[in-house]
Amino acid sequence: MKLTFVWWNTSLSRPADPNKSTTLEQSIAFDLLDLICHDIRPDAICLGEISTEDIARLKDIWVARGYGLIDGIRPVGRTSFDTCVLFRTDTLVALDNKDLVAQKGQRHFKVAQRFDFGVCDNETIIHLFVSHWPSRIHTSEDHPDRHFLGIRLRDAVKETRFDEHQQHVIILGDFNDEPFDAPLSNHLMATRDRALAARKSHLLYNPFWRLLGCSNPYRQASQVMSSHSGSCYYRGGESARWKTFDQIIFSSSFLGKTSWHLFEDLVQILDVPFFTDIVRRAKTSFDHLPVIGVIEKA
Repeated sequence: MKLTFVWWNTSLSRPADPNKSTTLEQSIAFDLLDLICHDIRPDAICLGEISTEDIARLKDIWVARGYGLIDGIRPVGRTSFDTCVLFRTDTLVALDNKDLVAQKGQRHFKVAQRFDFGVCDNETIIHLFVSHWPSRIHTSEDHPDRHFLGIRLRDAVKETRFDEHQQHVIILGDFNDEPFDAPLSNHLMATRDRALAARKSHLLYNPFWRLLGCSNPYRQASQVMSSHSGSCYYRGGESARWKTFDQIIFSSSFLGKTSWHLFEDLVQILDVPFFTDIVRRAKTSFDHLPVIGVIEKA
């Protein structure tokens, strides 16, 4: 049995400019989702930067395909969570969900949303954490608020007691931090060292360390621009235009401690040529590629 999880920051409804996507952008986004459903048929698709209107358009179509929908849009101070989760009703059962908000002074921070799912094997619960952290435009790379978010997300994950009882935890989202940045590597304790994570239950494993570079090796006959080098594209980047901000992170329960295992061969940044080209051309609001993580039961 395999379960596939997808995260995509759709860019359809940005916090600073909500509901401003064009009809063409909406059509492109829905076409990409249709393609993902047809080719991969994920068990859970988590979407960010999405609006109530987008969710209304999705609902009838995806319910007919056998998916349930959890609307995660809720206000938080002067901003809001902007997510939804589509899940296959033949493989997953929605058990509970809650918003994880931390307060610092008079400000409220969107740490994550927790979605608990039962699996159709009737013996597995998966704690899914979905995060969309602030853009670096407003909260710089080393800003203390980024460290605060990492610490608070770690606290929230600890509440599952994943390290004591081999609870299954998956954390995904757009962190606007790379795997090596302190909020994820130090505060969340999401390591690149798979062997160490397998041995020490308190560590999380982040396979997206493997996806920091160009997706294809350079060859004389190849086109230099033919591959991506991350999940998020910023045309104005001086030293790098691609960043690996979108990631899926796993508890050590998927590294040989239970009957569920990470299927790391299938962990990837989804490169659909027509859409990757749209992102690279930067003539639309799209700047993120979807990411995929897969687990399997032995």
